[in-house]
Amino acid sequence: MVPAIDHPPTTGLDEVSPPSPSFKDEVTVLVTGFAPFKSTHPTNPSYSIASSLPTYLSRLPSTPNAPRINLVIHHPPVRVSYTFVRALIPSLYASHPKIDFVLHIGMAAGRSFYTMETRAHRDGYTLRDVDGKEDEEGSEIEDDGKKKEGVWEREGCPAILETGFESEDVWRRWKNELPDIDIRPSTDAGHYLCDFIYYASLAYFYKRAAGAIGEEKGGETPVMFLHVPGEAEKEDIERGREVAIGLIRGMVGSWMKGKERYKEVATEL
Repeated sequence: MVPAIDHPPTTGLDEVSPPSPSFKDEVTVLVTGFAPFKSTHPTNPSYSIASSLPTYLSRLPSTPNAPRINLVIHHPPVRVSYTFVRALIPSLYASHPKIDFVLHIGMAAGRSFYTMETRAHRDGYTLRDVDGKEDEEGSEIEDDGKKKEGVWEREGCPAILETGFESEDVWRRWKNELPDIDIRPSTDAGHYLCDFIYYASLAYFYKRAAGAIGEEKGGETPVMFLHVPGEAEKEDIERGREVAIGLIRGMVGSWMKGKERYKEVATEL
């Protein structure tokens, strides 16, 4: 079992430069995975898969002019804690200011298939984390019937945030690359830490676009979430690695779509 960190580093948000895919010669994708949280799953395959990824993805022979895809894996695994994740996300982007895209990976125990999550929820995190806590800073209806506004609601973030990727296009590219693996799109990330970290990242970019973070306004929400089955044998990790790489290529290829310089290349990615 990988030891968790109790307190993530904190850094000022004004140090962050907004990710701005330039599509010159290379792009960078930040990937995270979670620490174990179930006694029945002493190894969390999400982090094992993330850790197994190469440092970069080579250009495919069919797309020699496409950018090289650099992969930055966040270490150590993310602690399955609401408080930890709330503190982690801003510091994560402060410590990786040059990233273009983000892929969070999490485990969905009991499933035999992989899902590309397309949206995340702001509220409703009542399942207790590894510290035995609910999301104490979220919106909720109190015992007297009154509504308590959480941090994100006070900051103007909507109840649901969707990925900035064109989901159908990413799904098509992903499926074309992995026709024999059971991969599916999904609109419900589960109202636990997977859903939570996804919303936290999307909210970060949402606030940045509104000018609430840093000095620059605008920008996109280049974040995606991948749910993987709970099995963590060698062949499971190898399959998950293949799935993650396929999704990353689909994300980058889709994002390139419409970019004038790479329009022709992107149709082949």
